[in-house]
Amino acid sequence: MNVQRMRFRNQTGFRQRDEWKVTTAMRCVSYTRAVSNRPSMSGTQTESIMAQNQRIQDFTKAHGWKIEKKYSDRKKDGNEETAFLEMKADGMARKFDCVVIDSLYLCGKKMTLAADLFSLVFLPAGIHFAVVEDNIVSSEMDAKDAVQYLQKRRSEYRIAVSTVGATRRAEMRQYPKYGYRYNGEQMELLVEEETAAVVREIYKLAVEGNGAKK
Repeated sequence: MNVQRMRFRNQTGFRQRDEWKVTTAMRCVSYTRAVSNRPSMSGTQTESIMAQNQRIQDFTKAHGWKIEKKYSDRKKDGNEETAFLEMKADGMARKFDCVVIDSLYLCGKKMTLAADLFSLVFLPAGIHFAVVEDNIVSSEMDAKDAVQYLQKRRSEYRIAVSTVGATRRAEMRQYPKYGYRYNGEQMELLVEEETAAVVREIYKLAVEGNGAKK
C-alpha cells in the first residue's frame, strides 16, 4: 500500500493528529491461534483455527480486502507465540499494512501483549489492525479512538483475570482437595502430610494393579 503520511505536532512535540492518504489496497495478513487467552474458570480453552479463518475471510471479503499471508500458532500450548513473534517482526519490517484477527483474546499468549503491540508499535508505524469480534478497523478510526479501544479492552482483561483468580482462591478455601490444606496468608494449597500419606498409598495400590473391586 502506498501511504502518504502527514504528521502534525504541537509545540511540545507530541503528535496532535495523523492523516493518511491511501492510494492502493492495503496489504493484509491474518493471525489465529489454537489456545485462547480469555480468562476462564475452566482453564485452557482451545479454539478452532478453521472457524477463525472463516470469520476473518468473511470480514475481509466484506471490506474488499485480500489476505496475503496467514500467521497461526497451532500448538495447543498457552505459551506458544512463534507465529505471533514472526508477525511482529514482519510488521516492524513493513511487510504488511494491516493485521486482521478474530478476537483480541486470540492474539498472542496474553491479550495485553497484543494490545501493546498494536498501540505502541504498529499504529505509530502506520500499520493498522482489524478485530472481527468487535467489528473494529483502526484505519476507519482516529488514532486516539483506536488506542482508547485497546486500553478499554486491556482494562476489561485485567479485571476478568483478577475476578477469575479471586474466585479460584475462594473455591480452594471452601473446597480444599483431600491431601491438602489451604494457606490463607499465601493463598495457596499446601500438602497435608497426614492425609497425603493415604493418597500416596492409594496411588501405590493402583500402580500395583489393585482396582476398586480388589
